Amino acid sequence: MNGVFSVIGKRLPRPDALPKARGRAVYAGDIHYPGMLHAKALRSPYPYARIERIDSSAALRHPGVRAVLTIADVPGERLHGVMTQDWPVLADGVARYVGEAVAVVVAIDEEVATEALDLVRVEYTPLKPVLTVEEALAPGAPQLHPGGNLVSTRIVQRGDLRAGFAAAAAIVETTYETTIIEHAYI
Repeated sequence: MNGVFSVIGKRLPRPDALPKARGRAVYAGDIHYPGMLHAKALRSPYPYARIERIDSSAALRHPGVRAVLTIADVPGERLHGVMTQDWPVLADGVARYVGEAVAVVVAIDEEVATEALDLVRVEYTPLKPVLTVEEALAPGAPQLHPGGNLVSTRIVQRGDLRAGFAAAAAIVETTYETTIIEHAYI
């Protein structure tokens, strides 16, 4: 049992520290293989918009472009998600946030892919966006997901609330909001 907890409270070696400090660490973006293709996503400039038409013909004619993909090119299941499968791999009929990927250009290198992004034409009809939690939960709000705007609710109860309030020196009631935090490392 003693060996199981032998690392708690102790400094551990960081085998990745020296390469990172010296600028020699290898990240996914540093890896290149002969014949490797590069992809760039074309992203929605709108918080909520219907996608009327995507014209990739000019991008496909651009030298070095191998493909331009939209949701129509995705076979099988087109949704993914953390709590529920409601997030399309590419925008599907509507763009639901600024930055949602609408199309992907695949090319011989990053520069060509970037150039080709400017050649993809998307016609949007902007829709009234839902910008706050209150708006999203209001009656008649646009439903951004097939199952509605509320993914799930959870009530966590522990202890005796009344006794806690009675014993508290002060009670503070307010609403707290936090920013989005990306859980993935570099």
